[in-house]
Amino acid sequence: MVLSGSGYVGPKRTGRTWTRTVKAEDRPAHAKILIVDDVPELRNVLAGYLASCGHETSTAADGMEALSVLRSQETHVLVTDFNMRRLDGIGLFKAVYEAGFALKGIVMMSGGQHPQQKEEFDRFIKEFSHPIPFIFMDKPLVADTLCEVIQSMLGATAR
Repeated sequence: MVLSGSGYVGPKRTGRTWTRTVKAEDRPAHAKILIVDDVPELRNVLAGYLASCGHETSTAADGMEALSVLRSQETHVLVTDFNMRRLDGIGLFKAVYEAGFALKGIVMMSGGQHPQQKEEFDRFIKEFSHPIPFIFMDKPLVADTLCEVIQSMLGATAR
């Protein structure tokens, strides 16, 4: 992934973590972001892009793997797919809340093939009391919008 910009030095991948060096004046609020999706190509594209925005990223293939990563490392924002085989997005959201992980936000994303997913998510949010800021975004994601959403979550206070 080639990105241009005044502070771009280049992404660096170590295991499942991407980092990028930027000039201090170009750096947004730094976050540790966990990207959860069962499509490896999408996970890697999102990880590379969010690293280019100045964030440290880790990835997981499903909700169960995500819980393991959350237990082993500090995470500020969770970006997760809605549909996954072993533990879906709503199941992951519930598990994150019940475990008491101190996240600054959750981005739930869906391919939009199933309009009932958004309705299911909205119903879940209305019935489930939680202090974690969240947003539901349709795929394909607009990269700049995702970065802006994460920046706003980093500055948001819990509800």
